Amino acid sequence: MEDNYFIKQIDINEPVETVFGWHEKPGAFERLTPPWMKLKNIQKTGNGIETGAKINMDICFSGIPVPIKAEHIGYEKNRFFKDRLSGGLFSKWEHTHAFSSSRYSSGTSDMPFGTSNISSGSNGFSRLEDRIDYRLPFHIPEKWHGFIHAELYRLFNYRHMVMITDLEHHKNCLKPLTILISGASGPVGNALIPFLTTGGHRVIKLVRSKPQTDDEIQWNPYTKELDLKQTDKINVVINLNGYHIGSGRWTDKRKELIIQSRNLSTTLLADRIAALPANLRPE
Repeated sequence: MEDNYFIKQIDINEPVETVFGWHEKPGAFERLTPPWMKLKNIQKTGNGIETGAKINMDICFSGIPVPIKAEHIGYEKNRFFKDRLSGGLFSKWEHTHAFSSSRYSSGTSDMPFGTSNISSGSNGFSRLEDRIDYRLPFHIPEKWHGFIHAELYRLFNYRHMVMITDLEHHKNCLKPLTILISGASGPVGNALIPFLTTGGHRVIKLVRSKPQTDDEIQWNPYTKELDLKQTDKINVVINLNGYHIGSGRWTDKRKELIIQSRNLSTTLLADRIAALPANLRPE
């Protein structure tokens, strides 16, 4: 089958270093994954987006998980990074993210552009070009290529919108924060944490199982298990813990569980935060 390509560009009111740096931060992959693309069992190895880093995951088609792997095959800081996808619907999928300085403010362009010096420039504008080189495993009628490109436009319009919106929001934060979050594995936590980490903040998750990283602390609100004595300064506490409210009838028993789970977690967090030295508590 013949090779095809797709290109989407956007100009951004930020210097190249800021835009490239956003992609390097933990959580960028999750932020750039649209809600209609269901990914599960995500496992990452290597160093972020640098050459050799890999992501193994399952993508669900009609509820059926299909294993795919992304491998980073090229990286030059503030200039480009490149990844290759194997598995899924395409026999070839290579994605080049190219960064350059731009004379223009935020906007989109769909025409290819030449390479240029990757300095931020005096105006602080930058351009991101996403290029997909792909090949289908079988022949399809020409009209179906239009459908593929329409879906790619939809995908990259979403990705560019999220990136620009996040960069704008992160401008308002004067310094990186340390944020303690409970209920991190829920739908709100899964969306919130990547937003915070791409903003440069450290997120410490309260987990029920044995911690796997330095950014996890084991706790149990029902047994009052929570030790914050070894943590550094905590700037913000977000409590998302609680019995889920989105399924089943709200019987008297369920309502009691909903209220009790939130009261127990809030009380435990408040007590442990209050017991910290004043210089380690949130302001």
